[in-house]
Amino acid sequence: MKKLMAFILIIASVLCLSACGTDESELYVVYYDGAAIYRDFDGNTAIDSVYITGKSTALDDNNLFTEDNSANMNDGKKFSEGMAAVEVGPEHKRKWGYINIKGKFLIEPIFDGAESFCEGFAAVKMNNKMGYISKNGDVVIAPQYDYAKPFSDGLAAVKDGDKWGYIDTTGKMIISPQFSDAGEFGCGLAAVKDGNKWGYIDTTGKVVITPQFNEAKSFSENLAAVKDGDKWGYIDTTGKMVINAEFYGAGNFSEGLAPVISFVDWCYPKDDLNWYGYIDTTGKMVIEPEFTYAEEFSNGRAYVKRDDYDNPVTKGYINTEGKVIKSKTY
Repeated sequence: MKKLMAFILIIASVLCLSACGTDESELYVVYYDGAAIYRDFDGNTAIDSVYITGKSTALDDNNLFTEDNSANMNDGKKFSEGMAAVEVGPEHKRKWGYINIKGKFLIEPIFDGAESFCEGFAAVKMNNKMGYISKNGDVVIAPQYDYAKPFSDGLAAVKDGDKWGYIDTTGKMIISPQFSDAGEFGCGLAAVKDGNKWGYIDTTGKVVITPQFNEAKSFSENLAAVKDGDKWGYIDTTGKMVINAEFYGAGNFSEGLAPVISFVDWCYPKDDLNWYGYIDTTGKMVIEPEFTYAEEFSNGRAYVKRDDYDNPVTKGYINTEGKVIKSKTY
């Protein structure tokens, strides 16, 4: 079994797969009248309240649910691995749990904080410390860390005191806490901060790309966005700059494309206005910068928004050719 798991992790690393980067339910969170709701791809409301069934300690708290065992959501996160973390309850005692796509709690709201599931585990907060639960809600790594990030390549970055290290899925410390900050693994490498600079380590903790960047993101599709000076570019897994640092912001590659901030309107009357476009893995701008917000691609489409000057706000989705496939103007 151990050999099989190691093989799976190696394959995932080689292909740079991200099991937690897609929203398989096609649902996304919006906020309306002080509450969170989930809508589907067509903009229809899919989940506007959540509910709990059966025997549950959460039901003993009358402040969390109404008489029919339902509740409005204060906040919610993207669905991942079949569940989404949502927050319910009044301001003074809000709690997080996990629902399915029908709005039913599969893991009752008993946590002070909760992150999305990745590789079968989710980081949760209890009594000001973070640990991990499995998909059946069992605490598998006791809350003991000041902060905890998602698992990737079988390892998770955790903060112990003022330093970051990495644990495996049993909770064993594999890479001792020694970094000022640490990111998630991708393509077998993770961004770590040593002093004021970022570099990359492998899964054994060995430094493979010397800390030299002002900021750094996770590898995806064998490329990682790094900030060199005041601009962003992309390096390969050897540390070579393969796409020049010429962008004001840069996202991860997904489906061969990455959102980048091509230019900034410094004279915008409200705040600085960022203009996003998409580049391919050669650095060529293949979707022109005409959006004021843009996300990474998933399942052949990406969420974008245009909100500039006195024009109406337009939100929607584009395909990998930049064509609008769904939009709405407000």
